[in-house]
Amino acid sequence: MAFAVIDNVDNNWSTELRYLIDAPLFDHGNRFTMGLQYAGTRQIDYNFANNGGQRGAKNKNQINNATTVGIYFQNQFDVTPTFSLVGGGRLDYSYRSVDDRFISNGDASDSVNFVSFTPKFGFLWKAIPTVQVFGNISRAYEPPLILELTAPGQINGDLSELKPQRAWQFELGTRGDMGERFAWTFAVYDIELRDEIQNVNVQPFPFAPFTIPRFQNIRRSRHSGVEVGFNLLTAKSLVQVDDALRLNTAYTFSRFVFVNNQNFNNNDIPGAPAHYIQTALRYHHPSGFWFGPWVESAPTSYFVNSQNTAKAPSHTIFNISAGYAYKPWNGELLFQARNLADKAWVAAVVVDDANGRFYQPGDGRSFYGGMRWKW
Repeated sequence: MAFAVIDNVDNNWSTELRYLIDAPLFDHGNRFTMGLQYAGTRQIDYNFANNGGQRGAKNKNQINNATTVGIYFQNQFDVTPTFSLVGGGRLDYSYRSVDDRFISNGDASDSVNFVSFTPKFGFLWKAIPTVQVFGNISRAYEPPLILELTAPGQINGDLSELKPQRAWQFELGTRGDMGERFAWTFAVYDIELRDEIQNVNVQPFPFAPFTIPRFQNIRRSRHSGVEVGFNLLTAKSLVQVDDALRLNTAYTFSRFVFVNNQNFNNNDIPGAPAHYIQTALRYHHPSGFWFGPWVESAPTSYFVNSQNTAKAPSHTIFNISAGYAYKPWNGELLFQARNLADKAWVAAVVVDDANGRFYQPGDGRSFYGGMRWKW
């Protein structure tokens, strides 16, 4: 049974002001962008005693607020017609607060501020008109979310318990096409993190039959990987002029690890499969009709706890999709059948669950329909 009946109301808002200028600098192409972003959240957070699923006495009454203001700029300068340098930065101010209006058990009101500046440097090279090579080095900074600061497992009244996570990011890749026949993207990346925010699921008291989320900082961690995508025109004019058969594939390799952690050494950070593949073979008719099979697969098992003693099994799911796009209305009808073999599989995991309840099952054979309209 859940420890409480939770009643939350969230209000979110955001806006952005952007300035762009595309004018030569020293007789070279130059594009400058500057902007101001503002976002806010106000959450009314009530808890009630759980009386068999019904609301009992109120035991929590908080107003949680989150505000973020960011100023950013970026400049792309063409050193030559085919080679450009990119530089920029971002200054962020973040504010988090809890206004505790239920103080019979002590006042848990608190607030915390975060300030950061993150630079970015990169390049873009047009090897040929349809092929680009790119690379960048950037600083990343992410303050805790209000959800993380006020999770049930956190210490009440101390919003400074969690540090913001920081990182240096390195990326190198290429993208391009060979006419309508073949298009691709490829990138390798490495992210060196400090104080990565990790979710663990703890028992609120000894032998509790349930767990609650708690967030903590990892002193050092590393995320590295490869992302590959391509679109191949395998055949054209099969049944009618201008129809086509296309193969689309997206593959990611992910290696997320602790770095010299005092508890977990260099173990894998749980929750992410090392390999993930989505591939689809789709027939397109010039009338707007399309259909085809597609496969999603995590072909190897992956760890679900930081001790690296439990794994989620691999899975491969076969699906089929179809649709009809009516261009005069910018509308599209969609149909999808998933898990055609009705296979039992793990769709998501709850990492580091103290009771070992790591696995959330995926749907069996299922069918979906919908409509999309753009205007």
